[in-house]
Amino acid sequence: MDGFSALVAVLAGLVTITGGIVAVWRYLRVRQRRESLQVSAPRLTDLNAGGHHHEALILSEQAIRSDPQDALAYVNKGWALNALGKHQKALQACEQAILLSLNAPIIRAAACRHKAWALNGLGNHYQALQACNDAIRLQPGVAANAYTYVTKSGALNGLGRPQEALQVCEEALRLYPEDDNLKAAIAKQKDAALKALRRH
Repeated sequence: MDGFSALVAVLAGLVTITGGIVAVWRYLRVRQRRESLQVSAPRLTDLNAGGHHHEALILSEQAIRSDPQDALAYVNKGWALNALGKHQKALQACEQAILLSLNAPIIRAAACRHKAWALNGLGNHYQALQACNDAIRLQPGVAANAYTYVTKSGALNGLGRPQEALQVCEEALRLYPEDDNLKAAIAKQKDAALKALRRH
């Protein structure tokens, strides 16, 4: 074998090795993406529900990088951002979730619920009230809407409508009477409504 043939054989071997490395790299990227997507839905919801909002935010952003069409990851990002007091960013995440979930009413309802929370946090109570009504219309009568009713009560209090806020609190309690966190949120809204009524 002359020098040129040996060089060609070495280069052919390198191409084969490089092709193998690229194939392994692609496999690992696909596997990493699948694992990221698996973390997305149930784990993010559990993290947010458990109060681990920083971790939920990091993982939801990772899920969105892996799949920019993952509406539920945007919902969880909005939830985490709201809980961290970053309402403008939460609103943006929820708006994106709404756009991505036009054919998924349960996800869209959750996005509307968290959008309302963000709008209340930003002082946009009328728009928050509309978002709450959208969530309730999309998913009527479910326990998850108990929190929507609390958010709606906050919007009504913000709009100076304390009597309606009290009525909405009762609806929240009817939907999910055994949740202690919900009871605390209802107590806060009832207190605000009663104070407003005493002032009038």
